[in-house]
Amino acid sequence: MLMNPRTASVVVLVWLASSALAGTPVAPITYEMPNGGGTAHGGGWNFWDELYDGDGDNTVDGDLLSGGLGQLTDGVVGLDNWQTDLGNGIAYEWIGWWSGFNPTITFDFGAVIDFETIEIHVNNSANGSVGMFWHADLSFSSDGLDFGDDLLYTADNDVLSDPSARFIVIDIPRSAQYVRVALDHRPGMYWLFLSEVRFTKVAEPCFGDLNGDGLRDQSDLGTLLAAYGLDAGGDLDGDGDTDQADLGALLAVYGVPCP
Repeated sequence: MLMNPRTASVVVLVWLASSALAGTPVAPITYEMPNGGGTAHGGGWNFWDELYDGDGDNTVDGDLLSGGLGQLTDGVVGLDNWQTDLGNGIAYEWIGWWSGFNPTITFDFGAVIDFETIEIHVNNSANGSVGMFWHADLSFSSDGLDFGDDLLYTADNDVLSDPSARFIVIDIPRSAQYVRVALDHRPGMYWLFLSEVRFTKVAEPCFGDLNGDGLRDQSDLGTLLAAYGLDAGGDLDGDGDTDQADLGALLAVYGVPCP
């Protein structure tokens, strides 16, 4: 049994080297979920969402948190050894739910989004009977009331046998304002730990970015000039060819970052 009390100090951002997002990041405006648990359910520390700024009591195990944001979207992830103190106290980065209590988390994005992925940062060390989720049942809604279009992710043996803390990336080709994620415990593990959840959306076209690298620069100018007067490879105005009008259009946005 883990016994030490938690302490508090300065927030330290810790990013995993392998955590690059696959698409365009998009952040929720709120999420709703039951608070994590802690010493009242056998933990050596309280694995609560201590940054949650909405309604509910984030010092009570399992209390419903709604209308705010917290540690799942703060950009901070925990390490393989979940007991590492990164500056805010032991296990501060992790929110944990105890066996028999499977969390459902609902994210509100404020508008309909064309999603690509959800990326859930887990701990799967088995140290202290801490593991990742086994299933993620995802459903989607435009109004927050009627959810459907479900997707079910099941972690296979290769995923479950990897003890590292990491993002589990799940493709979610859906359009919705709300995303609901129901998780259950890995078999044999008492605790289910998360430290971050993030999303990507389908990238919107960037006018003038002819090579799709997110920039409007010399490379795009080269692409346009190579097609100038020959074909539609640099056609920005939609008239079917690459000409002076397209060159002028590119120069108007040249060097301006894509949104």
